[in-house]
Amino acid sequence: MNQIIRVPIAGANVGRAGETLFTVVGSCIAIMLYDKERMLGGMVHIMLGYAKDRKDNPAKYADTGIPLLLKMMQEAGAAPHRLGRAKISGGGEMFDVLNKEDSVSRNNIKEVKELLGQHNIQIIASDCGGKAGRRISFDVSTGHVLVSMQDRQDILL
Repeated sequence: MNQIIRVPIAGANVGRAGETLFTVVGSCIAIMLYDKERMLGGMVHIMLGYAKDRKDNPAKYADTGIPLLLKMMQEAGAAPHRLGRAKISGGGEMFDVLNKEDSVSRNNIKEVKELLGQHNIQIIASDCGGKAGRRISFDVSTGHVLVSMQDRQDILL
């Protein structure tokens, strides 16, 4: 059985073969990168798209969390040219909002996609949106991401 490494809200971590990165998201988004050859996986749990000059925690925002995750992966031994593909999950509407077009979750999804594109990272699998939170388990041995959501069958990304 794999060792579970929890990735907290506004946190990031890197795992190796035999480990599973785990987080729970609502309107937040988990971004996962994988170096298959080195069997290294990384996850960042972002709360918002842009830091807007805030310096409190780089993992909290996509614009600072993506570079942080890339750096962590490379420091663990991942090759930069093998980090150009991502899986993302989250961005659920956790509350009824008056303006659904400008909700935190929709903005998070849009901004994460934009920022990954700016880093030339292609999204190869995604499970975003909806009206519930998700439990996300990233098996670093296989690169598989299991997404569990209430009232729905689990999805393998």
